[in-house]
Amino acid sequence: MNTPNVAELLVQQTEKATRLAVEVEQLRQRLQEIARLSAECSDPDELRRELDRLTRQQ
Repeated sequence: MNTPNVAELLVQQTEKATRLAVEVEQLRQRLQEIARLSAECSDPDELRRELDRLTRQQ
């Protein structure tokens, strides 16, 4: 088995960091959408329905 060198490890870590950054951005956008919905919905049941609808879309 060949041990990866420092450059290969850096590339791997950079790729992983990039993937994580994309996931974080997606979560941030989802949280913003949830916050918007919670401000617009008049009661918890309406919010729950809207969140269910949002989940089905994704």
